[in-house]
Amino acid sequence: MRLRKMWVTAGCGLALCAAAAMWMSPSTGAARAGAAVVPASVQVEGQPEGRPGQQGAAIAPEQVRQMLEEQGKPAAEHQNLQPLAGTFQAEMQFLMEEGGQPEVSHGVSKNVWIMGDKFLQMNFEGTLKFAGAEFPFRGMGILGFDKVAGQYTMMWVDSLSTTMLTSQGRPGESATEIAVSGSTVSPMGAVEMKHVFKIESKDKHVLEFWQGASGQKEMMKVGWITYTRKAD
Repeated sequence: MRLRKMWVTAGCGLALCAAAAMWMSPSTGAARAGAAVVPASVQVEGQPEGRPGQQGAAIAPEQVRQMLEEQGKPAAEHQNLQPLAGTFQAEMQFLMEEGGQPEVSHGVSKNVWIMGDKFLQMNFEGTLKFAGAEFPFRGMGILGFDKVAGQYTMMWVDSLSTTMLTSQGRPGESATEIAVSGSTVSPMGAVEMKHVFKIESKDKHVLEFWQGASGQKEMMKVGWITYTRKAD
């Protein structure tokens, strides 16, 4: 059976574009040894030219398959996230002011691998005590490692906000401490944030919340969550 032509244009075919980028030299655009040149559009043998104004280089289907398979494999850094997988009791403590007493609340986080063990989906449910009030609280996060960018990535959404938080951070010296940073918009303006996962064992880890404040040069730790693995 003859293959139909496949076009991968800029803005679509995201997985293939990312795979192709990994095979290309970032400085010159030249292909690495043994790799096929994959421009903005890719022509697979088997069907005549059909899109005016586009130029494509022929690439073998086997090369496309190899690139996709390589891009889809987890990296070594994904193993650093393994202690975070499972179901955990969570004790949350947040500060209203520096040096004050934290308000304590509780919940459960069920963290499962998705997309071929490349992303850890964190599903949180509990209550949140803050500013003297108690709120039902649900949240979902996705934590992974981007092989192309060479950094950890995280997104977070929850029931107490309409804002999606995204953050990233490069691996540090220790595999047991994973830090990601980002910024978000609050009713009081833009806020710089940092999340630090401190892995104490396969059964316990702590997530610290750091936040920038107006007039301060350094971030302040505004809260932390202690996760303890639940027995099956």
